[in-house]
Amino acid sequence: MTDAGDSPLPLVDSGKAPAEQDTLPTKPSWRSPSRTALLTVAALVLGTVLGVSLGPDLQSAVSHFSDPTGSASKPAGAVAEQAVAANTVGALGRLMPEGDTITLALPFGAGDARVARWLVSEGQRVRAGQVIAELDNLPQRRALQATAAAQLAARRAALDQARSEARLGWAQAQAAAKRAHAARLVADQNLARLQSLAPSGVTTQAQLEQARAVADQAAADQAQAAAAVQRYAYRDADAQPDVRLALGNLHVAQAAVAQAEQDLAGARVTAILDGTVLAVHVRVGEKPGDQGIATLGNVEHMAAELEVYQTDISRVALGQRVVLHSSALAAPLTGVVVRIGMEVQRQAVLSSDPVSNTDARVVKVKVGLDAASSAHARALTGLQVTGKIAVGTP
Repeated sequence: MTDAGDSPLPLVDSGKAPAEQDTLPTKPSWRSPSRTALLTVAALVLGTVLGVSLGPDLQSAVSHFSDPTGSASKPAGAVAEQAVAANTVGALGRLMPEGDTITLALPFGAGDARVARWLVSEGQRVRAGQVIAELDNLPQRRALQATAAAQLAARRAALDQARSEARLGWAQAQAAAKRAHAARLVADQNLARLQSLAPSGVTTQAQLEQARAVADQAAADQAQAAAAVQRYAYRDADAQPDVRLALGNLHVAQAAVAQAEQDLAGARVTAILDGTVLAVHVRVGEKPGDQGIATLGNVEHMAAELEVYQTDISRVALGQRVVLHSSALAAPLTGVVVRIGMEVQRQAVLSSDPVSNTDARVVKVKVGLDAASSAHARALTGLQVTGKIAVGTP
């Protein structure tokens, strides 16, 4: 037997078959394939629109939320690069001697002369005034100078002769004046004696007339001698007419010699400064063109000329340190800013970047290299370099 409490509950018959019993309505499924694809496309479109319009602000907000200082959102390398850029000014430039390079041209008046002989070679040190080349018109101008010198010598001899003749003429005129004076005294005395004897009949009228004629001639000779003395009566011997003429001819000859010597100097090319022959542009037998005959420069002290953009020039000051880089250099060059230009010019040193600005406005800044850097840069005049000016620590 079983207990009554253990008997199962009685089932109540509803009177409907199982198939006819009502069932609960079910919710539609959101995971159907068509609806899933539609929701995916809508989410992608909405995300794209929000990313384009709110991307920077959203990223900034997220970054600020993760780190209010913003430092955690930037790599350490980017922060360091921005700090370096803030303390430096970059510029393109070129290496050059301390006083820049000098292009020698033919002397004035050289005409169509050509180079006949080189007395120096590239890389050789020269002194100011040293002859470095001779032109093919040198022999002709030597001959002209010799002719002018000979004419000058002849004019000097003529002047000496004129002065000697002047002194001799002065002495002769004085002697002639003395003789004329004595002759007149004798003639006057003889005339006076005959005139005193005429009343007594001792002398004839003919003798008296002859004595009077001799006395008149003696007086005329004395006057002529006095005039000759007056001709040479100059306190300054060079003031005498003959001497003055000879002296003028001498001055003309001296001017001719000076011109000939100047023309002779124009047949030689000389260095105008102490430096080094950087380049020879003309060979023997050639006529120099627009590029000149040679280029000189004092490479003992090198410098660099940087072209700083006009927007950055206010950050540059004298004494700031500069580092120069180039692929042709084994090590960077160093120096300091020694001069800042006062004129905004068009950029001359261009970058190899095809999209770089080729019409920029720049100010030229000169950098003086230290001794070690000058020694490395001596043979690299004109080399394009990239300079970084430390504007943060003057």
